[in-house]
Amino acid sequence: MENSSNMIHGHFTQEGIDDLASTTFDKRLDYLENWITNERKLRLQKENIEQIGFENTCPVMLSTEQLGNPKIIIENFFKNNDLTSAKSKLKNWFKTALTEDLQYENGNELLFFHNQIIQLLHAGYLIVQDKSFDQEKSSSEHLVNNPHMISCLDINEQRSPLAYLNAINTISNLTFLRYGMQEWLYSALSKRSSISHLNSKFIFEQFELLEKLFEALFLVSTRVLNR
Repeated sequence: MENSSNMIHGHFTQEGIDDLASTTFDKRLDYLENWITNERKLRLQKENIEQIGFENTCPVMLSTEQLGNPKIIIENFFKNNDLTSAKSKLKNWFKTALTEDLQYENGNELLFFHNQIIQLLHAGYLIVQDKSFDQEKSSSEHLVNNPHMISCLDINEQRSPLAYLNAINTISNLTFLRYGMQEWLYSALSKRSSISHLNSKFIFEQFELLEKLFEALFLVSTRVLNR
């Protein structure tokens, strides 16, 4: 079996990521366009969806250290992006990808943010698999009761973010998110494309899901991981 640090079905290998990091922005965009074209073809093959593993949901895999301690990914994400700014960046990315002839102002910043989210979702997946985190505390009532901070999760999801993540952060959902985010990324970086033609689950439904995942992971980082 191929090591999960490598990507199959035309995805990134670690060597490919290193090579990509040293290329110009235009070459990165061309690479992404080729990746999107290949991914669209693969998604038409039903057997690829059925046989997919977690490694195929994540083009930027975690390091050995991060795999052993995924909470550092979540903590670092919200250390560098508070919840409000993370949701603001997501909204700006979404609006740019949706609007034809509009290009994201700082492409390298967007690439970095995209990769951060990919790793954040991977870390969240690992956290919910760890049964040592299955007892939650209600130590973040001030966050739950602040509509400016937590506005997308319903009251039950707010009070039990791990249960929400366990239900939503599945391999199947991550597969769709990963594909949709790549479409967003390409459309936001290029004036040649828009996500407006995609199925609705990759547009507004995906935007709402990512907002809710941000909120749930933020609550987990403040309530569960800091004990």
